[in-house]
Amino acid sequence: PLFGGAQTARYLHHIVMWLLLGFVAHHIFSALLISRVEQNGTLDSIFSGFKFMRPEELDRDLKRGSR
Repeated sequence: PLFGGAQTARYLHHIVMWLLLGFVAHHIFSALLISRVEQNGTLDSIFSGFKFMRPEELDRDLKRGSR
């Protein structure tokens, strides 16, 4: 009775589940897209535990840290 009966509860459950599935799909797609565009190894580091950087990026980061 709180949500207007069993059918309304099923309908709300259906809508919320589609929204959650859409959010998950969007999140995965965005992570893959950003990983591909920026190529900074953030997504790869989630799985490997290491962040791979180009030598020139590493040199630039080391110079910034020494200031």
